[in-house]
Amino acid sequence: MDGKSPMETVVVVPPKSLVARGSTDTLVAVHPGVKRFVDFIRAHYHEDLDHEDFCIVSRMSSAALFNTCKKISAATLMKWSAGND
Repeated sequence: MDGKSPMETVVVVPPKSLVARGSTDTLVAVHPGVKRFVDFIRAHYHEDLDHEDFCIVSRMSSAALFNTCKKISAATLMKWSAGND
């Protein structure tokens, strides 16, 4: 209070934890089959998967899944299976 500027002190408080919320998700899939497909890929990305797995989990034919993914997200099934989301 003697007319000098206050000292600049930076206080950094690290978070205790980080919680991933659904509202911050990078994809909102409005089609139930595509949602099942995307959730499956996210849970099993480290495994050796093929399009038959995608069809089973999505409950859609290969053509229907391909076309729906492309229509909803402008991304092909190949992009999704490569891990893009």
